[in-house]
Amino acid sequence: MYSIKVGRLICQLKKNMSRKHVYLILLMGTILSGCVSQERLQQISSFDLCYGLVKYPSYNIHQGTRRKELERRGEDCSQYQEQIANKLAEENEQKREAQQKIAMGGWSHDTLTGEDAQSRLITDNAECTAYARNLVPIPLPPSSTIPTPPQPENLTIYTPNGPVFGQIQKQAPTQPANAYADLLRYQEIAKANNQQGQVFGACMQQRGWTHND
Repeated sequence: MYSIKVGRLICQLKKNMSRKHVYLILLMGTILSGCVSQERLQQISSFDLCYGLVKYPSYNIHQGTRRKELERRGEDCSQYQEQIANKLAEENEQKREAQQKIAMGGWSHDTLTGEDAQSRLITDNAECTAYARNLVPIPLPPSSTIPTPPQPENLTIYTPNGPVFGQIQKQAPTQPANAYADLLRYQEIAKANNQQGQVFGACMQQRGWTHND
């Protein structure tokens, strides 16, 4: 019953509220928001305001506010040109290095960079992989059953022209695998995989590569 009365009261207030009141509330909200933004802007350094003007496009929603704040302070960003240029160059270099690391899978070369490093990485990766696989081959995984070699069996077929002697290969039933032997084989595989990775890493390191985990 109480909730119904409250709901009716709200509806009545909405009916009594004129458009003028609505516009007034919206205007107050905008003013308060502007006060908060202005207060926050006053805490931002002039360098950061100028940096934002240079870094972001003209259609950025904060560009006009940045300009107004700088005008209020009486600054034109001329004293920050060199600092802004250096910071932009530093950020671009960091972005380029990050993109290169992604493209190269975390590998970096002692002397090569850019396309030269990427081209060399493809060759060295393939050659070191082949070298590691040849030096430390991975054992085959155990099968679920142990096949028994076929056993020959003599066969005689009697025909009107006389007996024909021959031999067939009879496949013997398979035997269940040995669980302990399988465990040993899997341990050998794991050990070989680890050794193969070490050989590959040593090969890449010898060629001037470092992996950044």
